[in-house]
Amino acid sequence: MPARNAEATVKRSVISTLRALGPADELIVGLHNSEDSTDHVLSTISDPRLKVRILTKMSFSEALNSLAQQSGGDYLARMDADDICLPWRFRVQAKQLDGRDGVFLFSSVIVIGATRPRWLPIPQHPLWLNDRVSRKLLEQINPLNHPTLFTRRSTFEALGGYRNLAGEDLDLWLRAALDGVRLIRADLPTVVYRVSQTQLSKEPWYEEGWRTGEEIQTLRTALVKQNSESKVVLTFPERLTVSAIRVGFPTPRNLRARSQIRKASGRGGSFDEE
Repeated sequence: MPARNAEATVKRSVISTLRALGPADELIVGLHNSEDSTDHVLSTISDPRLKVRILTKMSFSEALNSLAQQSGGDYLARMDADDICLPWRFRVQAKQLDGRDGVFLFSSVIVIGATRPRWLPIPQHPLWLNDRVSRKLLEQINPLNHPTLFTRRSTFEALGGYRNLAGEDLDLWLRAALDGVRLIRADLPTVVYRVSQTQLSKEPWYEEGWRTGEEIQTLRTALVKQNSESKVVLTFPERLTVSAIRVGFPTPRNLRARSQIRKASGRGGSFDEE
């Protein structure tokens, strides 16, 4: 769990994560160039499974790699300092991953802070995404929630960890897909995901980087080619899943926005395209 200026949310995030962990597990929190009282908040939490590391003079990707290298055990899980870990997370994810190698396992999330009133929770698309669907979606969007990642250490280390660029998570998913790692998103939420304007992903340079960065676009082009050559064939329900996630939930707001875009382009209001 990297933490930077997270004094307002880190305690709840850490406590919820510790409650979901087993007695032999550990949570490593990295203070990454933090300038507020996050360190003091963490000092008030008494649990031998909590380890705090000071990470300075390094990029965010380097901080993530450092935390992974300092942890022990066969499994690695990612968590954010402003999200809430649901009680069943690690027990369920360990069971879902049991007996499977070469897998990045994710889950759906419950979103808060995205609407008004801000506390209103919104379930993300509660759909199970198998590897075929994930690979197809990654050609255009990122359907995989970074703080829900759960995988074997060996799978993560074989990819060389994160690279130092904007969209380090999407970059890792694309490299994993190209390397044959299966990307699965389970339907049961494991994290309450907080949306705010202070998130790193909301920074203009970061968002622009993962949308148009040369490295990301090169990987996406390679994935499109690999998907085509390997004949990734989606069944009818899977095609509906891809379309639903690309379009978003059919709320009145989404329908109106989609209709306006299509009318402006002279293409009508159909939702049937891939």
